[in-house]
Amino acid sequence: MLAYIWKLFFCCWIILQHLIQYVTINTLLHRLRVRFGFCGTALRWLESYITGRSQSVVIDGHVSTSRPLRSGVPQGSVLGPILFTMYSSPVEDIVTSFGFGHAIYADDTQIYATGNQDVWPVIIPKLEECLHEIADWSSKNDLSINEGKTELLHICSRFRTRSLLPTVTFNKSILQPARCARNLGVIFDNQLTLKDHVNSICRASSFGLYKIGSIRRYLNQSTTEKLVHAFVMSRIDNCNSLLHGLSDLLTGKMQRIQNSAARLVARTRSYI
Repeated sequence: MLAYIWKLFFCCWIILQHLIQYVTINTLLHRLRVRFGFCGTALRWLESYITGRSQSVVIDGHVSTSRPLRSGVPQGSVLGPILFTMYSSPVEDIVTSFGFGHAIYADDTQIYATGNQDVWPVIIPKLEECLHEIADWSSKNDLSINEGKTELLHICSRFRTRSLLPTVTFNKSILQPARCARNLGVIFDNQLTLKDHVNSICRASSFGLYKIGSIRRYLNQSTTEKLVHAFVMSRIDNCNSLLHGLSDLLTGKMQRIQNSAARLVARTRSYI
């Protein structure tokens, strides 16, 4: 997916998503040793962690024959995203060779291209060539890119009513500029107003308050506080540094959510 820019003329943000289950263990160990310099005890520890695993299927109490796993990293583990990032690290070299910015975490790869409208005829073909090389590298390294979740975001001035960025061809897909895109839980719109993100927070928080309110009479204050922090305040606090400088309209929406949460905990009315 293409990502954000703060003060330049425009930014293309492409986020690619790889399918994580095809990480070849032997290739990963080679990359840890050659690219990142793991050796000795550290390398043997990681090798023992990702090798010797097997899987089976249980249906109605019947267990299938166990099969060894020769690919993939442990799902749901702390090291899983880090190991996958190290496995796919050569993508950084490809993106850098084309002069683009990037950010990689687990199966999310973000490519940034900035400039004004005059350089689009140069940047767009380079971007398409960069995507082609990433797809080619992925194929050679037993990874496949989820084209359905690849997005293109053109961030421009809020005084421009629509995006003028041309489409980007990626493999056999045509990427159209999206109005907004989700990035690690934050919804960025094409004018960086964060309006969609704030509205999403308020909808989810209001639903959480409604569900907690429906059982409030059975809860003491301490339990209610824990539920409010878990299902309401955690949403507002997530990446809240991005909310600095928002309009009074948007901050007012979140303030009303917090006021409702406080009243729910204290069991008070809006007006006394």
